[in-house]
Amino acid sequence: MMENEYQTKEMKPAAKVEKPKAPKVVEDGKVYKEKGIWKFKIGKEVYQYRSKEKAEAGLKSLNG
Repeated sequence: MMENEYQTKEMKPAAKVEKPKAPKVVEDGKVYKEKGIWKFKIGKEVYQYRSKEKAEAGLKSLNG
């Protein structure tokens, strides 16, 4: 009879899994910066601008 020598190896996860981040909740009519772009939200629409000043002016024009 032939003898087989088996060795067990401890299994470890390859990498740590990070939990996905919760989406950022922003109030309507509040100017914020995300990934270098200035934005504000009104209702379900999100408006985007290249500068904070333009975003504030756009918000002001929509609010009347």
